Amino acid sequence: MTTTWKLRQLQEWIETTRPEDSQTAEIPKSLSRSALIVQYHARLARDAFAEFKQPDDNNYKMFVAMMSFEPDFSRAALAHEANIIATIHTVRNYADIFAQLANTLAMPIPLPERDSTFGRVADKLPESALKQGMLALNSSYWFRYLAAFSNISKHRRLLESKPSVSFEEGVSGLRVEKFSYTFSSKEPEMEFPRCWGHDLLEETYSVYRRILELGQELNEHVCPDCEAN
Repeated sequence: MTTTWKLRQLQEWIETTRPEDSQTAEIPKSLSRSALIVQYHARLARDAFAEFKQPDDNNYKMFVAMMSFEPDFSRAALAHEANIIATIHTVRNYADIFAQLANTLAMPIPLPERDSTFGRVADKLPESALKQGMLALNSSYWFRYLAAFSNISKHRRLLESKPSVSFEEGVSGLRVEKFSYTFSSKEPEMEFPRCWGHDLLEETYSVYRRILELGQELNEHVCPDCEAN
């Protein structure tokens, strides 16, 4: 099911009601561009192993390609890895840009730009459906996973181009290594177990769709006619 956020209508509303605020009017354009990049990398990641998978073969073709060290298969594994990572980083960036927009439009006194992180904006917003939605997403397992993955992957590699097959699970692909991350001194270290790369990709895309839904809430909050049109 497609989730649509009417960004163009919001941009036009900003340009009409805040004609001197060209910086804010640029944010919907940036989000639109980032959305295309998310979709591009997610599609490439999903399609990377397409020629090595057949329905109902219990991952046999993948296994044979893996054992034969085919150059095409190695390139497919690299493309899968690179595009999953790119999708994660772009969705994280999308969340940050969304927070800046919510901070500017929905906050009575906006936070300084350097402080307008997703979590801080969610915490400081006035009580609303937008606030509750942002708080829920910020505390969700996969949103926190993406934040931790993004920070950890700056220092070490978690997703490697070494595909594996689990005949018991009927699954093949790349594995993401388990890792742990401490978000703050006020909470214990959080453990993230190993998972399949394709599962991580789909959960990342689910986080992206949830931000689009929050975008709909933002439109309703500041410009109800934006969603109606």
